[in-house]
Amino acid sequence: MRSSLRERLVYHQLPLHARSKIVALPSSLGEEQLGLEPGRYDEIARDVTHVIHLAWSVNFNKGLGSFEDCIAGARNLLNLCLKAKRPQPAKFNFCSSVSATAATPGGVVPEALPESLSYAQNMGYAQSKLVTEHLCDRASKERGLIARVLRVGQIIGDTKHGMWNDTEAIPMIFQTAKTIGALPALDEQPSWLPVDVVAKSTIEIACSAAGSGVMNLVNHNSFHWNNDLLPLIRKAGLDFEEVSQQEWVRRLRASSQDPAENAPIKLVEFFASKYDNDRPRKSVQHITSKAQSFSPSLQNASVVDGALIGKIVSQLSRKWLRAHNAEPLVVVVGGPCGSGKSTIAESLSAGLGLPLVEGDDTHTNAARESMANNVPLTDSDRLTWLAHLRGAIMDRLRVTKAPAVVVTCSALKGIYRDELRALKTIAGFRTAFIMLEIGDRQELRVRLEERKGHYMGSAMVDAQVDALEAAREDEIDVVPVDASRSPEQVKEECWSIVRETLCLA
Repeated sequence: MRSSLRERLVYHQLPLHARSKIVALPSSLGEEQLGLEPGRYDEIARDVTHVIHLAWSVNFNKGLGSFEDCIAGARNLLNLCLKAKRPQPAKFNFCSSVSATAATPGGVVPEALPESLSYAQNMGYAQSKLVTEHLCDRASKERGLIARVLRVGQIIGDTKHGMWNDTEAIPMIFQTAKTIGALPALDEQPSWLPVDVVAKSTIEIACSAAGSGVMNLVNHNSFHWNNDLLPLIRKAGLDFEEVSQQEWVRRLRASSQDPAENAPIKLVEFFASKYDNDRPRKSVQHITSKAQSFSPSLQNASVVDGALIGKIVSQLSRKWLRAHNAEPLVVVVGGPCGSGKSTIAESLSAGLGLPLVEGDDTHTNAARESMANNVPLTDSDRLTWLAHLRGAIMDRLRVTKAPAVVVTCSALKGIYRDELRALKTIAGFRTAFIMLEIGDRQELRVRLEERKGHYMGSAMVDAQVDALEAAREDEIDVVPVDASRSPEQVKEECWSIVRETLCLA
């Protein structure tokens, strides 16, 4: 869970109280009780009020039969809603796909079940979504369950960072600008929604007074692929030749067959099924009036613009280069005094075989004396210290040539963390800040009072906690950790963070 949220650049700003509410349960939705322990299943069945069903196999090369477990999972979740020990069953919200109605005659898709199963796009993914739309309709009519179908259009990167899964079809198309030097010219009008807008709209509808039925979660603002999107992609920094859709497929087929260096080749047959022809592209209009009436976020959705495309291209470009990234990693274990920085850092160093730089060792004698006398360091003092610490880090990595180094440093403020991030410009090192959090100041005081032989006393706790700043939106290399748990739990999580950070490079 943490790795997924970090990958999407949202974990660093989740406060401790919010993270504590997230419970990830290994499950198998195709099993009658979702693969959960009976006690856990009964607990959920007793308390559940809303279910938002998002989990689906996204594979455009599979037939309908391959999605049997997905359809069974939806049925089992509907049954879970019916078992809720409340006056009314839990509300069920199923995220379907516009592909379930992509072949609708006339090109206008209402907020309703299609008249025929043949209206689904000719692939198992779309057909399985439409089958499940009918399951929701039957559950509503036969069992009195509020079951909503949210028919979602193309989801793209979020408005803050532009994070978009690079294994999806459209990012794969964008990547061909790099792998074959060309993008297809498509005469079509996409209606895309950023993922955070989709999330807000889904929550608004799920928590609304809306009854059962179908709502189209599609942007009511469209743009033109050739006239609008391709110029924005070029402006964002991608250099490519604009070719016909058939020529694009031909070039992709003729390109490297190695998916490690040419990932789009994995979807070549799917792309060919759509674009290896000279038929005019069909535009589909989705009626969204009902969905907009229950979702202010959808009603206020804007057209995709250059700022968002710039963020998306920037993030995708970083991912495309990831396999070639060999920059050394500086793991900074931060947090206020008493949070356990040295203990965790020593564990990481010994357990992962990485060199250790103890930040306290680079303080001047005057700084140590000040803190021993309960006088907090000034920003000027700390900036001088951080410059010395950068030098120690560079020296340690130069001598050891290790892939990473572990550093202890309180790193309380954003400007202090920025001073260490300067290692990227100075020496080409990337950073990760494991920020140890303990919400109870008294616990920090007790820990310091129990620590022998250290110059910093418990009276410094208030000054350090007051100075501590939560991660800014752009501080995506910060990973908060609840340090109030047992030492073994904290060490295990920190080990996991370092391993996944090395892989995220």
